[in-house]
Amino acid sequence: MTSRPRRATGALAALLLALASPLHAFERSEPREPCARFDPLRQPFYGDLHVHTALSFHANVIGVRTTPREANRFARGERLGIRPYDAEGRPL
Repeated sequence: MTSRPRRATGALAALLLALASPLHAFERSEPREPCARFDPLRQPFYGDLHVHTALSFHANVIGVRTTPREANRFARGERLGIRPYDAEGRPL
């Protein structure tokens, strides 16, 4: 019965160590221009940005044909056709 308190103490110590580590330790791996629309308070966006693709097992099972490339374009603002599909395979 002494192993449980030790595990809890070890987990707590690991958590405290992670929280105590500096958050500014991030380093960029390549040079890049600063973001043109940086907002330290963030910018909340509303809408449907969650898309399953044909690579997702459960989406593939129900016939989703969206590719990861199409999902990426959708996230950037392009329209995305979804099922059901017509006889030629085009989304309705």
